[in-house]
Amino acid sequence: MANERTQDSGPLAGLRLIEMGTLLAGPFCGQLLGDFGAEVLKIEPPGQGDPMREWGREKAHGMSLWWPVVARNKKSVTLNLREAEGQATAARTAQVNAALDDAATALQAKQYEAAVAAYERALGVDPQ
Repeated sequence: MANERTQDSGPLAGLRLIEMGTLLAGPFCGQLLGDFGAEVLKIEPPGQGDPMREWGREKAHGMSLWWPVVARNKKSVTLNLREAEGQATAARTAQVNAALDDAATALQAKQYEAAVAAYERALGVDPQ
């Protein structure tokens, strides 16, 4: 198709970010950035995924009608950010990715502070 967007097109092409938010704010932000060409890595909790996968009464093929909208233009991975190992993995991912530009979050304050603390601890670790 002539108007099909690829990852290397759009005004934000080359921008890479990690989305750690759930429900509306973080996923919507990631969706918009992805729509404009950013590469978005979505981190979801194990077992259940983002709650947007289940949101709404209407289901098409067993999937929420919201999920394909807010998940478009993203790469999803499962990572348990409630545990030290998951936090360290997220921090290493951000650290190793020298081109990483931003982290979009819609976490509660304590979760955010824990993620920032894990990231700061990982900064002192040699990724090699």
